[in-house]
Amino acid sequence: MYKTLISLFVVLFLTACSSSPKIKEVVVEKTKQVIVVPPSELTKDCDVPAPSEKEVYLRSTDKEKLLTDNIIDLYGSIASCNKQLSGLRIWFDKQKANFDKP
Repeated sequence: MYKTLISLFVVLFLTACSSSPKIKEVVVEKTKQVIVVPPSELTKDCDVPAPSEKEVYLRSTDKEKLLTDNIIDLYGSIASCNKQLSGLRIWFDKQKANFDKP
């Protein structure tokens, strides 16, 4: 009795193990290469303010003010470039996420 019951379970387990999953074959006929470029406003050159003219600076009695104004303008230009690069980083992360999808 036990032998037939055990042999029945063995047969059931062996038949369950013998079935293999069906693999679906996919045929790729065409591939397409896509070039992704960042928006042009993110790749333009940053504006660098020019200092005052040499003659104006040499004749000026308030040279420190001219230098300070130039430094303030340069810091503004750096801030603008940082915003532009931040936008480029965000765009790059979005593009990278598109390609990293499973």
